[in-house]
Amino acid sequence: MSKPACLIPEPVERVESWQASYDLPYPLLADPEAEVVIVDRRGSEPEIAYVHQGRSTFDRPDIEELLAELGDLRDT
Repeated sequence: MSKPACLIPEPVERVESWQASYDLPYPLLADPEAEVVIVDRRGSEPEIAYVHQGRSTFDRPDIEELLAELGDLRDT
């Protein structure tokens, strides 16, 4: 069974810290150059479930918003 994963445009060290701090049932993936994308891998084909396209590298959702999006996805 596939699980969702979350790609976050943050440094690897920060994402590792978040992964260690929050009891998440899915991995957080770091990519400082990417948009924020949540990919749902539960089906036969991966689906993009959430995208945040900021206007700059500083325009990002906060961790609570991402956790809420993932919680909503988990509940579907």
